[in-house]
Amino acid sequence: APAASAGPAYAPVPASARPNPDDLPPWDLDGTSAARAQVAPAVSSPAPAMPQVTAASGPQPTATSVMEAIDWDELESDSRPEEGEAVARLIPSSLLVNCGDPWSELIARTGVGGRLRQLAINAVMSQQGETVQLILKPEQRHLISDRARADLAEIIGPELGKAVQVEVTLGLVPDKETPLEIEHRLYLGVREQVSRDLELDPNVQFLVQRFGAMLHHESIEPLSN
Repeated sequence: APAASAGPAYAPVPASARPNPDDLPPWDLDGTSAARAQVAPAVSSPAPAMPQVTAASGPQPTATSVMEAIDWDELESDSRPEEGEAVARLIPSSLLVNCGDPWSELIARTGVGGRLRQLAINAVMSQQGETVQLILKPEQRHLISDRARADLAEIIGPELGKAVQVEVTLGLVPDKETPLEIEHRLYLGVREQVSRDLELDPNVQFLVQRFGAMLHHESIEPLSN
């Protein structure tokens, strides 16, 4: 009886049966089958966990401190809207038109500007006959000059209905506000009201509750009507 074979016999592959390199696909030009290539599985090491950093929350600025940090010169310098601008920021001096103070309303009507306006809005006015008495804050003494008094008298005279002379003394009137103090007070009131309106706005409340948004009061600028 023939001896039992220890295992299957494999016939060698003739050279003519090997694939022609010209007929191989581009990825198997070395004559080896892609199936023979063993790809080692990529081992990805987990990224180290980053430590959680919690920002220390300091005290938030109060609305009062924010309201006082207003660049009034910048607000006043933008009193004219640019061409094509539909709305413009509210200028504090525009609130003097109907503020209830005769001297402040007179300044608003005349449209006096520059150095003369600084002299007028930093003083409390009283009138006796043809004399207009201005009590100017001492820190504004540099605004006093004969030319300034004469020019201011010429501007406000027609509004008062007669020619007047302007006299300026240094001092404080505790129970009366200057036009500058009045316009600051009125502007702050408008800005605080706008802040309250925004806090109650449904869209703002949605952003705060849904996304944790924060309303920055210092970025709020009232617009003129």
